[in-house]
Amino acid sequence: YGFLDDPVTNLIACCKMIQITVQHGECESTGMAFVAYGHVLGAMGHEEEAFRFAHLAVTTTPAGEELHPSEVSFLHAMCLHIKTPLASSLDPALHGYRLSLEIGDIFYGALCLSTYLHLYIICGLPLGPLVSDATNFAWQLKLLGHQQALGFMLPLLVTILNMTGKSENPLDVSAEAIVALGFLDEDVVAGSPRFDRVIAGPGRITMKYDEVFLAYILQNMEVAGASITKIQRLHKNCRRFPGTHFANYMLELIDGLVGFELFALNKKRHYRLIGENALKWFAKSRSINSVALHQLVHAKKMSVMNSSKKELVKSFYDKAIASFARAGYSNFGAIASEEAGRFMLFHQDKFWAKEYLFRSLRLYEEWGVTVKVQHMVDTYDILDLPATELLSPHSTAIRGRKRFESMVASMNNNKKSDLVDLAVSERNEL
Repeated sequence: YGFLDDPVTNLIACCKMIQITVQHGECESTGMAFVAYGHVLGAMGHEEEAFRFAHLAVTTTPAGEELHPSEVSFLHAMCLHIKTPLASSLDPALHGYRLSLEIGDIFYGALCLSTYLHLYIICGLPLGPLVSDATNFAWQLKLLGHQQALGFMLPLLVTILNMTGKSENPLDVSAEAIVALGFLDEDVVAGSPRFDRVIAGPGRITMKYDEVFLAYILQNMEVAGASITKIQRLHKNCRRFPGTHFANYMLELIDGLVGFELFALNKKRHYRLIGENALKWFAKSRSINSVALHQLVHAKKMSVMNSSKKELVKSFYDKAIASFARAGYSNFGAIASEEAGRFMLFHQDKFWAKEYLFRSLRLYEEWGVTVKVQHMVDTYDILDLPATELLSPHSTAIRGRKRFESMVASMNNNKKSDLVDLAVSERNEL
């Protein structure tokens, strides 16, 4: 994180660590040297080289020894996700947090915990188990007296509670909502400067973008527009996580979808520019985890800029939906399916609209976003589902689930290329 404040000195220090390793051989800090240099390379745009040095940090660790939480946090947050699936970092991040409690290095443990919680949400795993897990983590940190570590995770806990319908206002990701959880000490809450230090940096970025995301999925574009305008007024270094941090996938996705949606509503050029910049970011990214997200943002752009080309736009959405299904991301699949359904409603194609929206509803249900499930039932009369069909359990996984849903597995067995055609056949069988 020092790269943001003093990139020149930070770069020189990292290069010196690598030089000492080459001249004198490995030591216990060699892994951190490779990780730090990889982070700097990634921040400068050399993503493949960043991954190479991060992989060196793993391979040079002696057998039987564990990576320090500082190395774990930087490896999995900054570098390894460039060439490996995001879900593969879940267990190491959680282990890094537990190891930090044992050795007393809570700062980097908090970064590992924040990485784990972010990854859990981005990977689309069921949110139900995460509510109890995140609450238990918060109580652990409160009992240990680590207020700064709480500051890293409480904004995420508020968002999780909002998404799962366990809060009165699902759009409230404010400081007041964090205080209302009751985990912060009274002296922290009473002293505004100290509270600002506790909920600092990444926590504040999370709060701002979570508000935009929640407003977007609940289709409250007035709140989303006001929030994203405030974000754009910040310094560019305050609008993103450092370097190649994996959380930037989510932030760029939000910028792309919300930017093009707001442009479609009011035709203001600066909203379109927000969406175009997100597309450029995805196009420049060499990460394997950005491909499907790029497809979704591109499909959104096509639905706004070429709304008359129904079949062309539909093919772009189908491509994104298929990519998310192969990767096992029910969350992004739900968003893509709803976007496709709304586009079909615009063209008054009720058949395809119902199929897309029904699939989106089930994927949101699998993800555990109960506020969105109810919102879809209230918004789309075309679904006309009885109450007994809502919120039925689809997954009992805790930190993982099957790579392919039954729908996608059936598709592969039958060599079908269109997910939505398969959804239609399954609906007819039922």
